[in-house]
Amino acid sequence: YASGRKEIVEMLRQRSRPYLFSNTLAPPIVAGSIKAIDILSASSDPAGTTVVTSDRSLADRARQVRAKTLRSHQFRQILREMRIDESRSEEIRLTEDEINEWLAYFSRRESRD
Repeated sequence: YASGRKEIVEMLRQRSRPYLFSNTLAPPIVAGSIKAIDILSASSDPAGTTVVTSDRSLADRARQVRAKTLRSHQFRQILREMRIDESRSEEIRLTEDEINEWLAYFSRRESRD
């Protein structure tokens, strides 16, 4: 991702082409991470919040403000266990449809990673 005057961006595209590869995060992902940290920082009880992410940088920042973190695969496992153990669903209060929706989302994410 590059930003700047049109002429500079065009020059970078032309001269850097042999060196370009995509390892950067998309701007919406960065914006979402920043917003998550802003929300945690403004929270009166960040320790009562759990951030689900496989982004190490975001997880580190969340832990700095005392929030709990779960990696995506850990959250997916909790969701699978909730399907089996309905007594946990009261603790977290997700409907079966919500569980299925989250499982579908994280399954799609896993196939891209």
